[in-house]
Amino acid sequence: MTTRFRQVADEITVTAPALPPGFFDRARRTRRVRNALTACAATLLVALAGLALITTPAPRPPEIAADPQRFPLPSELIEIPAWLADVRDAPIGQALIVTDLGDRLVLVSPDNSFRDLPVGRVEHTFLLSPDGGRLAMTEADRSYLLDLTSGAQRDLPGKAITWSSDGKQLAVRIDGGFSVLEADTLALSWAVTRPTSANCPEVDGIFSPDSSRFALVCSRDVDIYDRSGTSTRQTLPGAFRFAGPRAWSPLNSEIMFEQGSSNHVLHLDWQTGICREEDLYQRWRSPVPISPYIVDWWQGSPVFSDGSDFIPAVPAPHEVLHLITGYSAQAATAIVDWSHTRPPAEPDRGPWLLTLHQIWDNKFRLACMVLPVLLVVVLVTGSVQGRRRRERAIGS
Repeated sequence: MTTRFRQVADEITVTAPALPPGFFDRARRTRRVRNALTACAATLLVALAGLALITTPAPRPPEIAADPQRFPLPSELIEIPAWLADVRDAPIGQALIVTDLGDRLVLVSPDNSFRDLPVGRVEHTFLLSPDGGRLAMTEADRSYLLDLTSGAQRDLPGKAITWSSDGKQLAVRIDGGFSVLEADTLALSWAVTRPTSANCPEVDGIFSPDSSRFALVCSRDVDIYDRSGTSTRQTLPGAFRFAGPRAWSPLNSEIMFEQGSSNHVLHLDWQTGICREEDLYQRWRSPVPISPYIVDWWQGSPVFSDGSDFIPAVPAPHEVLHLITGYSAQAATAIVDWSHTRPPAEPDRGPWLLTLHQIWDNKFRLACMVLPVLLVVVLVTGSVQGRRRRERAIGS
């Protein structure tokens, strides 16, 4: 029997076709390539699965305290980081300052978290609430209120004009007049009609310090309304504008006006109609020109804003923040400590997955679903073709 087995083995060895030259070398190379492709495919699938997590909402920050503490502004903001997380996807709770870069707004929180709000190269205006918790936006023909705690948006019935000093009310301009809305519910609190004065293309409005009155200026006419709708009209010596959103003095006695590039302000006693002019250079002894645009009051004196610079006038004008980049900026006046500044810190760009989401947007989500399917098809096709090539090589 053993002899027969040997004969059969010899016959098989003699009759078996010879393997082509390099057959085993090609087989080893094929196996190495297949293993490498499998490893790459597994790595890519894991990476795609991780990047697909950008669709997961960021955890919501805690609610803003009813009485937030005050924070010093950074002494400068030189570099605005690129590829920031969108504030609608990664809310920051509250913004200490918002700066305008033309096609996007950058919101900076007290803890140096930076967030983007793309606005596109269209006409837009923005108003940061005094507590830094909301942003009233107008883009082209749409106005909305953005909650910085949740990222939620609510449409406004008109263009936002100004916040009340306590941040509880928001005035919006609607055809034919102005409406004062409750910021929490957007319910109508009270409304005023637009003054009918000649040569009045623009009407501006501000709240009194206690939010009980609302003033409108139209060319030379100033109309002051109370909640009942009763109005008082005073006439100015020329065409003026309010000297900023906080042009109404904290003592509730005077309203200040400005005329563009002039360094003078006009004080109006809104109850008696008496006007007086004031030279800002003489009053504050400023070494630099002061723009008569008042954004806040501190220790009974105004805080001026000149585009991206904030200049408190106590005890003498001094610049607390200068933005080298950006066209204009607004601060959350209710939580800013004007007496101190802090060194600029390394900004927190936000969750990196949400940063990638901003880069790739929704098109990447589609790619995450399509690419794994295509990869599986390629691997299966390559495996089948490789097996067929090996069978043909053995057969030949």
